[in-house]
Amino acid sequence: DVTWIVPSAQAYISCCPVNTPYHSWQWAVAAGSGIGKKGMIYAAKVFAHASLDFIHHPEKVKAAQEEFKARTGGKKFKTLLDPDSKVPFDEF
Repeated sequence: DVTWIVPSAQAYISCCPVNTPYHSWQWAVAAGSGIGKKGMIYAAKVFAHASLDFIHHPEKVKAAQEEFKARTGGKKFKTLLDPDSKVPFDEF
Protein backbone atom coordinates (compact mmCIF):
# COMPACT_ATOMS: atom_id res chain seq x y z
CA ASP A 1 0.00 0.00 0.00
CA VAL A 2 2.85 2.38 0.78
CA THR A 3 4.18 2.19 -2.78
CA TRP A 4 0.97 3.84 -4.02
CA ILE A 5 1.54 6.80 -1.70
CA VAL A 6 5.28 7.52 -1.96
CA PRO A 7 8.16 6.53 -4.27
CA SER A 8 9.91 3.34 -3.17
CA ALA A 9 12.67 0.97 -4.21
CA GLN A 10 13.43 -2.68 -3.73
CA ALA A 11 16.80 -4.39 -3.55
CA TYR A 12 17.48 -8.07 -4.13
CA ILE A 13 20.40 -9.23 -2.02
CA SER A 14 21.48 -12.87 -1.85
CA CYS A 15 21.24 -14.29 1.65
CA CYS A 16 21.03 -17.99 0.70
CA PRO A 17 22.25 -20.41 -1.95
CA VAL A 18 20.79 -20.23 -5.47
CA ASN A 19 17.45 -22.04 -5.93
CA THR A 20 16.66 -22.19 -2.21
CA PRO A 21 12.85 -22.28 -1.96
CA TYR A 22 11.29 -19.17 -0.45
CA HIS A 23 9.66 -19.46 2.98
CA SER A 24 11.24 -22.84 3.67
CA TRP A 25 13.31 -24.21 6.54
CA GLN A 26 16.32 -24.13 4.20
CA TRP A 27 15.80 -20.40 3.66
CA ALA A 28 15.52 -19.82 7.42
CA VAL A 29 18.71 -21.76 8.12
CA ALA A 30 20.60 -19.92 5.37
CA ALA A 31 19.45 -16.53 6.70
CA GLY A 32 20.98 -17.33 10.10
CA SER A 33 24.21 -18.64 8.60
CA GLY A 34 27.34 -16.77 7.59
CA ILE A 35 26.08 -16.17 4.04
CA GLY A 36 22.79 -14.82 5.38
CA LYS A 37 24.49 -12.48 7.80
CA LYS A 38 26.89 -11.22 5.13
CA GLY A 39 23.95 -10.60 2.79
CA MET A 40 22.04 -8.68 5.46
CA ILE A 41 25.07 -6.51 6.29
CA TYR A 42 25.51 -5.80 2.57
CA ALA A 43 21.81 -4.88 2.25
CA ALA A 44 22.11 -2.52 5.21
CA LYS A 45 25.09 -0.83 3.56
CA VAL A 46 23.21 -0.50 0.25
CA PHE A 47 20.25 1.21 1.96
CA ALA A 48 22.54 3.40 4.09
CA HIS A 49 24.45 4.58 1.01
CA ALA A 50 21.23 5.20 -0.90
CA SER A 51 19.91 7.24 2.03
CA LEU A 52 23.10 9.32 2.15
CA ASP A 53 22.87 9.82 -1.60
CA PHE A 54 19.37 11.28 -1.23
CA ILE A 55 20.43 13.46 1.71
CA HIS A 56 23.38 14.91 -0.21
CA HIS A 57 21.55 15.17 -3.54
CA PRO A 58 18.02 16.50 -2.94
CA GLU A 59 17.56 16.84 -6.71
CA LYS A 60 17.40 13.02 -6.83
CA VAL A 61 14.51 13.10 -4.36
CA LYS A 62 12.73 15.60 -6.58
CA ALA A 63 13.37 13.43 -9.66
CA ALA A 64 12.02 10.34 -7.85
CA GLN A 65 8.89 12.26 -6.86
CA GLU A 66 8.35 13.47 -10.43
CA GLU A 67 8.83 9.96 -11.83
CA PHE A 68 6.42 8.60 -9.22
CA LYS A 69 3.77 11.14 -10.23
CA ALA A 70 4.28 10.33 -13.92
CA ARG A 71 4.07 6.56 -13.36
CA THR A 72 1.01 6.67 -11.13
CA GLY A 73 -0.69 9.14 -13.44
CA GLY A 74 -2.25 11.03 -10.54
CA LYS A 75 -4.24 7.98 -9.44
CA LYS A 76 -4.98 8.04 -5.72
CA PHE A 77 -4.65 4.95 -3.54
CA LYS A 78 -7.92 3.51 -2.32
CA THR A 79 -7.79 0.67 0.17
CA LEU A 80 -10.04 -2.32 -0.32
CA LEU A 81 -10.48 -2.64 3.44
CA ASP A 82 -13.66 -1.50 5.10
CA PRO A 83 -12.84 1.84 6.76
CA ASP A 84 -14.62 0.67 9.92
CA SER A 85 -12.66 -2.61 10.17
CA LYS A 86 -10.42 -3.10 13.19
CA VAL A 87 -7.28 -5.24 13.48
CA PRO A 88 -7.74 -7.86 16.23
CA PHE A 89 -4.51 -7.04 18.11
CA ASP A 90 -5.38 -9.39 20.97
CA GLU A 91 -4.80 -12.33 18.60
CA PHE A 92 -1.14 -11.45 18.09
